[in-house]
Amino acid sequence: MRLLQNPVVLLTTTLLHTASAICYYPNGKQADVGDIPCSSTGDSTCCAKGYACLSNNLCKATIAFGIGLPVTTYARGSCTDQSWNATECLDFCRQNTNSGGSLRKCDTYDEDVYYCMNADTDKFTPEQNCVNKSVVHTLAPTPFKILTTIGVDAKSTSGPVATSTTTTQPSSTPSTSPASKPHDYSVAIGAGVGVPLGILSVGLLAFLFLRFRRNKNAHQGYVAHDIPNMPYTETAKHYAETEMASPPAELPDRGAQELGTHNGRS
Repeated sequence: MRLLQNPVVLLTTTLLHTASAICYYPNGKQADVGDIPCSSTGDSTCCAKGYACLSNNLCKATIAFGIGLPVTTYARGSCTDQSWNATECLDFCRQNTNSGGSLRKCDTYDEDVYYCMNADTDKFTPEQNCVNKSVVHTLAPTPFKILTTIGVDAKSTSGPVATSTTTTQPSSTPSTSPASKPHDYSVAIGAGVGVPLGILSVGLLAFLFLRFRRNKNAHQGYVAHDIPNMPYTETAKHYAETEMASPPAELPDRGAQELGTHNGRS
């Protein structure tokens, strides 16, 4: 018996009981595995992960459930009593017998007043439904308290928090360690980028220099072979000197001759 007084043993027993508890929908069908009982003792409402268990046996979506939550953040969850006769199992919003049910809260009342969202209430506006006494339900206590949250931190849930909470899932507390100074990767990044660029620039300059010298040598060789010292150049030169050395020849002096006359004229 002294062993049961150990806090660790008590906590382990409570967690095992919670984990082994089964939740049911109003038709007696076993609920999804994600539904967790809000209490570890006796009959209890079950809520899904991301919801908070309220003291009025409703489930309320938390901020961790998602960004841009719809207005209907309240739900009728499942229950650990398969017959749904326990007081912890809500006796309304059972139209969906094989799943949970959505509710909308009427803010025009001082009490916690809700109406079920179904095919009948969808025909009217929220204002019309909230003044219809046949569809609204008042839940106690007012205001409700958050008993616990399923799978999320209680800080992400808006609303009054109960002074004593019931843990339904084991939560490990992360060990705190001194905050480490973030690494400054700017120097490493600059070196990683600058060094390869410098090497690439030097290599490119060397390549261009060698290419320039190779092209220059090739061009000089091409010019030298393109205009060789061929024999016809000397022949043309000698031919021109020979022509310039010969004196011009004089025409013979035959004297002036008169042109003859025609038609007997002198």
